[in-house]
Amino acid sequence: MAKKMATPRIKRDRKAELQAIIRAVIAFWPIWFVATTALTGLLAYRYWPADWRVNVIWERWTKPSTPIALDNIHVHGELRYLSPERVRDMVREAIQQDVIKTDLTSVQAHLLTNAWVRQVRIKRRPPADLDVFVEERRPLARWQERGLVDVNGEVFIPEHMPTTAPKIFVDVPKDSVREALLVLRQAVNKLAKEALRPVGVGRDVLGTWRVELANGVNLVLGRTDLPTRLERVTKVWPAIVAHGAPETLDLRYKHGIAVRYAALREAQKQEN
Repeated sequence: MAKKMATPRIKRDRKAELQAIIRAVIAFWPIWFVATTALTGLLAYRYWPADWRVNVIWERWTKPSTPIALDNIHVHGELRYLSPERVRDMVREAIQQDVIKTDLTSVQAHLLTNAWVRQVRIKRRPPADLDVFVEERRPLARWQERGLVDVNGEVFIPEHMPTTAPKIFVDVPKDSVREALLVLRQAVNKLAKEALRPVGVGRDVLGTWRVELANGVNLVLGRTDLPTRLERVTKVWPAIVAHGAPETLDLRYKHGIAVRYAALREAQKQEN
C-alpha cells in the first residue's frame, strides 16, 4: 500500500522539477538569446572569407537601400498639342531616384507647369510603373497677342503658338474673357441666317463691344441690348450690301444703323 502511494508522489515531484526548469529557462531567455547571437557572430566573423565579410558589413551599414528605378510611364488622354513622349520626359524630370518614395503630388505639380495641361492624375502600377491621365486644354480662340482661350473660358499662354491655333480672337482684359465669349456666341447664332461669320470680339475702354466678321466688316454694338442689335443686322444686311461693300456698321442707334462703305473711305483718301 505504501509503495502504491509513493509512486504518484514521485511523479508529482518530477513534474514540479520539470516546471521549475522550464520557468528558469523562460526567465533567462534574453541572456541565452544574446549569448547565442554573439557566438554565431563570432564564428561567422572568424571562419567566413575576410573580403566577403567586409563587403557585407559595408553594404548593410554604410550604404542606403538600393533605389527602385522607374520602369514604364503609361500616358492616357486625348492629346493633340502635347506628345506622350513630352509627358514622359516631364515625369522623369520630377521623379527622384526611387519611384516608390517619390511624392506623386510633386510630379503632378510639375506637369501642371506646362500650359497645355489643364488637369492631371497619376497612379502607381506595381512594381515600378506609373499611369498618367492628362486632360489637355482645347483652344477656342486667341487672346491678345500671345495667349489662348480654352473651351472653359480659361486663358493660358503656351511656350509656342501652334500653327493650328484657332483664327478667332478675343481682345479683352483677362477677367472679361468669359463675357466676351458669350458675346461671340450670340453673334454666331444671330448672324448665321445671313452666313456672316464672326472671327473676333473686343471691347474698348468705354465698354463698347465690337465684333469683326470674316469678310472684314466691323460691327460696333455698344454696351447693352446686344442680341437685339445683332438681329437688326440680319434684317437690313441685303439692303446694305446692295449699295456696295460695307466696312463698318454702327448699331448704337436706337432705330437705325450707320454704315460706312469701303468705297467712300477710298474716295476720301483720294480727295485728301
